[in-house]
Amino acid sequence: MRRLTKKWSKCGCKVRFISGITYYEVKRELLATNATRKLLEFDVSGVVRFFDTQPALSGDIEEGLCRRYRVLPVLNEIEVLEKASEIHADLKRQGRRLEDADILIAATAIARGIILVSHDTDMQRVTGIAIEDWLES
Repeated sequence: MRRLTKKWSKCGCKVRFISGITYYEVKRELLATNATRKLLEFDVSGVVRFFDTQPALSGDIEEGLCRRYRVLPVLNEIEVLEKASEIHADLKRQGRRLEDADILIAATAIARGIILVSHDTDMQRVTGIAIEDWLES
């Protein structure tokens, strides 16, 4: 995480986002494993939804993941769903598979024109996505 924090401070970005799907994936695992300390770090009360006017907060990882990111809605955005459908169809024609959650995350990034920061190499299957892997050496 420290590498990510260092990379983040160097990139000059003012607003950070996570997909609503990513929020769900992280939260469900923390709850399923009863990870109390990590749930506190995740800090649900600090979530800033995309349409809120309050800016995303900054700070160290200890401040809580969701205090530092805006959560982008997914399932109520028709352009994201349209792009996800296109990605699914394209991959299916190629005989390649990608989990629905990953398709929705990729579609959110493409539809919003933002760079996806991910260490998931499966995302490279998606045509037209801008990816940065901050964990690469």
